[in-house]
Amino acid sequence: MDGTLLASNKNINPEFNQILADLKYKNIIFAAVSGRDIVSLKNVFKDIDEDIILASNNGNLIVYKDEVLFENYI
Repeated sequence: MDGTLLASNKNINPEFNQILADLKYKNIIFAAVSGRDIVSLKNVFKDIDEDIILASNNGNLIVYKDEVLFENYI
């Protein structure tokens, strides 16, 4: 996410808001997938009002609307 979705100041690039709105218009749910832990992902997306899927720990934990959809740790 660093250098792509996140700007150098570690905040979400402003262009993302329009992309997210376009996805919502097309009934597509955005999924943020990262090696970060779930707390970090929730912090990054705390100001996003749209429904998004958060997949943390490289997909080991997938959460949507605070419901765990998948969890698998080695």
